Amino acid sequence: MPGQWFGKDRTDSWCNPLSARPAMPGESPSIPASAFHVLRTYLEARAEFSEEDFDYLRGVLRFRRLPAGEFLQRAGDVSRFAAFVASGCLRSYVIDPKGKEHIVQFAPET
Repeated sequence: MPGQWFGKDRTDSWCNPLSARPAMPGESPSIPASAFHVLRTYLEARAEFSEEDFDYLRGVLRFRRLPAGEFLQRAGDVSRFAAFVASGCLRSYVIDPKGKEHIVQFAPET
C-alpha cells in the first residue's frame, strides 16, 4: 500500500535541521499542508502546542513519499529516522530462518 511519512532525521541536530546531507529520493524539506495537518491534528489531540511549536516542527521535519513496496528501513540498517504516517500504511516484519515472514507491527495512517 503506498504511503507517506515524515520524520526527523536523527543524524541532523535540532538546531541545524537542514544540514548539508543530500536529500533521499522522494524527500523534501517542504511538508505538504495536507500531510502536516494530519500530524498537527494528531498532536493537538494529545497535548497543547503553540503556533511557534508548530512553526518549529515545520522547520525540522522532512517529508518523504514512500511508494508501495519500497523499504523505509532494511534489516541491519542503522535506524536514522523517526517516522509519522500521514497516509497509507507501513508494516514491520521479520523473516525467520525458514524463510517465513512474521508481521511485527502495522503503522496505519492516523
